[in-house]
Amino acid sequence: MTDQDLQDLLSKYPLLLKGVRSIDCQSGWYQLIDVLCGILTDYVANVPEELQPDLYLVQLKEKFGGLRAYANETTEYMRGAIAVAENLSFRTCEVCGQAGETRPNIHVQTLCSKHYKRSIK
Repeated sequence: MTDQDLQDLLSKYPLLLKGVRSIDCQSGWYQLIDVLCGILTDYVANVPEELQPDLYLVQLKEKFGGLRAYANETTEYMRGAIAVAENLSFRTCEVCGQAGETRPNIHVQTLCSKHYKRSIK
């Protein structure tokens, strides 16, 4: 993720991303992360106020070809939203955001055909 992408997300979702220092994936998943953060932010805004301070993300990264999102504390709803985003990442090119699939590379990545071909040259 570029520094600009990170700063954009941190400015849009300061409370949800207060535990995140970096996002360790490429920018193709920006939209996926942005939508996830929007859903979680709307949800957290509607839980009892005493629970809100503990419901935030601490890490977003690529692992084994998919997005991983880790939270300080979660609810069943949050775990479900995170699971959907993580599952969608296995169908989304990490480089460009187009349709992709998990492919062997130097390490496993989810890439579209175009970016996979470039990576094996």
